[in-house]
This record gives sequence, C-alpha cells and structure tokens, in this order.
Amino acid sequence: MLRAELSAFVRTLVDNIFKAREPSAEMTMDESFGLLLRIRLTSSRLDEEGEELDPSFWHDCLFLKRHNYTSVYLSERATPSGAWQSDDFQFLSSHDSCWMSNLETRWGDVPRYYAAHLENLQFCRVQRGGADGRGIHIVNIVRPSW
Repeated sequence: MLRAELSAFVRTLVDNIFKAREPSAEMTMDESFGLLLRIRLTSSRLDEEGEELDPSFWHDCLFLKRHNYTSVYLSERATPSGAWQSDDFQFLSSHDSCWMSNLETRWGDVPRYYAAHLENLQFCRVQRGGADGRGIHIVNIVRPSW
C-alpha cells in the first residue's frame, strides 16, 4: 500500500513539475534543473509504552531532467540532514522509461507499517561531472514559487 501510494504521488509530482518547467537558457550543457524531495518514513508500530518500535528514516530524492531522460539520485539516512549534500546522493537510474520502477524496487523493502510524509521540496540547479558523468554538484537551491 505504501509503495503504491508513494510511487503514484512521486511520479505525478515529478512528471507535472518537469512538464511545467522549461530548461533555463542560462544553464550550460553540463547543468540540469533538479527537484529535491525529502520523504520521511515513520513507523506506525508502537511498543506497550507508546514508543515507535522502529525509528523513522529519510529518503532524499534528487530528480534531474535533461532533454528526454530523467536521472534519479537517492540518499537514505537514519537522521535528517539540515542541508542537501551532493556527496550524500548515490546514482540510481537514468532511463526515462524505468526510473520509477528502480525507485519502487528500493521502496519495496519498506515494511507496510511505515507511513510516508513529504518533509521538504526544493528546486535546484545541478552540475554533472566525474569520470562517468554520474557525479553531481548541487549549484544552488531555488525556492519554489507557485
């Protein structure tokens, strides 16, 4: 249930934001427009004293759109981080047709008794680099304007 609801929410959000946003003319060829999501997964299992049996954990997701493909980077952590750190993200997928299934596979390990909460949403500009082109550097965070 969590996996299906979270997947549907993320796919709709990412698809609609990227459809509505054109790449900036000031971006270079090695830059991308990005969407950062911080999702908190919280256990709904409590012990006899009302304490959570399993701690919460966070998934920071970075979605990059460049031309006809979506790249996904993921950071999983037990404690929240105040700042988005480029080094925390691991490359997950760059295929437009299967990025969501790759993410769902990761979320498939989340037990059913967890609930998902969107903790933060930001836009960013990202430079790519590294020997394989999969390294990233978050250039700046842009506050959402709705």
